[in-house]
This record gives sequence, C-alpha cells and structure tokens, in this order.
Amino acid sequence: EYMSPMSSSEGVRVVIHPPNTLPYPHAEGFDVPPGFSVSFGVKTRQNIRVSFPHGNCSNQNPFSPESDEQYRLISCQKMCLQSQIVQHCGCKDIALPGGEQYPEHNFCTDDWDIPQNCIHQATNTCLIMLNRLYDRIVECGCFPPCHEISYDVTYSLSRWPAIGFDGEQAYIDIVTEAEFAERAMADFVRLNVYLAESDVLKTEETEDYSQSQFLSDVGGQIGLWSGLSIISLVEALELFVDIF
Repeated sequence: EYMSPMSSSEGVRVVIHPPNTLPYPHAEGFDVPPGFSVSFGVKTRQNIRVSFPHGNCSNQNPFSPESDEQYRLISCQKMCLQSQIVQHCGCKDIALPGGEQYPEHNFCTDDWDIPQNCIHQATNTCLIMLNRLYDRIVECGCFPPCHEISYDVTYSLSRWPAIGFDGEQAYIDIVTEAEFAERAMADFVRLNVYLAESDVLKTEETEDYSQSQFLSDVGGQIGLWSGLSIISLVEALELFVDIF
C-alpha cells in the first residue's frame, strides 16, 4: 500500500502468532524481501506463570473483558495507549486497537495539541508531550498472560529463482501460466513456514515455598523438639530411679 507506514521497504511483513490473536506487524514479525526464497523454522513454546500472591499474571485483557480473543500483553499495552490518547487528546489513533470502544471520538488528525512542526522536526517539546502518554502505560495493569503460547523462529533466505531448470520452471509458472507477464520476477517471493520440531518446550513457574511445605516444616520441627523433650524427661526419671 502506498500510504502504509511500512511501504518504505520492499517485500512483505510476516508475523507468526498464536491462533485467535491479533498480530501487530509494526511491533513484531519479519521482513521478507522479494526475489528470495525464505524459510521460517517454527518451534512452539508454552509459558505457564504463577499468579498472585507469588507473581503477577493475567488471563483477561482489562480493556476488553468481554472479548473471546486470547489475551496478549502487547494487546493490553496497545489498548492502554489508545485509552490514554482518548483521555488526554480527545481523539483516537487509527493505528491502535480498541478504537471501536470510543464511537463518540473522531480519529486523530493534524488538528490536535501537538504542533505541526513536530511532524517534521523532533524537538524536546515534542518528545516531552509524547512521553507523557507512553509513561502512563505502567498504570494500566497489563501483566504477562498466565498461560501463553509463543513461537521461536529461525530465519534463512537465499536468492530465488536460481539459474537452472527449477528457476526456469518458476518463471514459466509465474509469468506464463499465472499470466503475470506485466510484472517482473523480482516482485515475487517464495515463503516456506514449517515446524522445526514437533515437541513443545514448556516453561512453568511454581511458588518457591508453598503452604503445604510450610505446614510440613512446622510439623517436623514440632515433632523433633517434642521428641527430644520426652526423651530427656524419660532419661531424667531413669536416672532418678537408679540413684534411689
């Protein structure tokens, strides 16, 4: 897209994210240039975190409690930033999620509090005004999800199509059979996404000192000291009998 924020680079942006979640190409993903064969090796990772009082995690987005979408930390942070922009600027950002929750507000245009010269020159005044919004993210209560599926991705690429039969066949498939004669081969990319491993790497947090462990230790100590006291009492009685 000509007016896209990512249109300054050639190729496409690929984001590998869990199902039923919203991707954020501006903040995550990989750039795939045209004229290359690109391979993504995907390894699945499962993270299980402990909740209060041993840790801070969440299973629900506080800015979208009724949504069926799987909770992600980045979604909470983006919606938090949207709410701060609406609260302090009186408009909503079209590049951030959660705008449908503010139907009475218009999208932010050039007619807002930030001066026009901030668009062309980042002065200290401009940065201070923007940082006031980003600093408020810490007050949103966005915590990592208690149960999270993420992906470790290995990225490799090579020139495509190569000289030879396969390269000629790719040219025939794209230009002749697919009728893309008006476009050059440099406008295409071959993308291969595969599972590098079928195993799932599971990382689970547990409390360091649980309630059951505490009760066990207390009971053990009580039993130990009570046992020593009874033994000492019996020995004292035995000594008293032996003397008299």
